[in-house]
Amino acid sequence: MPIFSVPGLPGVGQTYTATPKTILQNLQGTEYIDGGRVINGSNSGDWSNPATPYVLTSGLLMGRGTADGKYAPTLLGVTQGALATNGTSIAVTNPQASEIARRIGTSGTNTLAIIGPPTSGGTVAQTQLTFSNVVVGSGTNNGTITVAATGTAFSAGSVIVAQDGTQKPICVLDSMYGTLVADPLTQTRIDAPAPRLLVAGHVIASAVPGLTEVDASVETYLKGQINSSGRHFVFDDEY
Repeated sequence: MPIFSVPGLPGVGQTYTATPKTILQNLQGTEYIDGGRVINGSNSGDWSNPATPYVLTSGLLMGRGTADGKYAPTLLGVTQGALATNGTSIAVTNPQASEIARRIGTSGTNTLAIIGPPTSGGTVAQTQLTFSNVVVGSGTNNGTITVAATGTAFSAGSVIVAQDGTQKPICVLDSMYGTLVADPLTQTRIDAPAPRLLVAGHVIASAVPGLTEVDASVETYLKGQINSSGRHFVFDDEY
């Protein structure tokens, strides 16, 4: 008779509520990366799930870290206003500012980058950021990232990404009930298996956090990135 171990301390643990989230229109053309991939718990958080950001919801764009080959979310923030060429403050949502500070820190050079066009619908460019502070706003106020002037303008709806390889999205997390990347008792981040990393399929665009909130040219750019190297996604907002 097999013996099963039950991890954790005795007693009743914390209660979690999981709401199923569907990201696929249908199962036609669906493909997943072969098993054995790992999500980097330290580098993973879900700003679209602020109540429990250590539970990654379905639809997150994921990239692979250069140093360790592990996966983590691509989009850390979506700019809430335009950045002038001499601008030194980038507005993102409070949950996004919290995740940037947790994952990257509150200052650094070339660890963050901004991707977007100089004006809405323009040509997308990427610029590394030197930042000196990340502040989470109070109430409904936005969080802010204090940066050295980039010399390049960026429209609202540009995106903030980490400079660790994950800035290039190569798959979509498909995890109907969420993927826990923390110890359930302490919320300390831990690595997690990634059995369902989608590389092809018919995806509901609004189910991908941030994708339909960015500038139209950034959305096109992100779709182009995730559809490179033989991957094939069809998004429902394209037809």
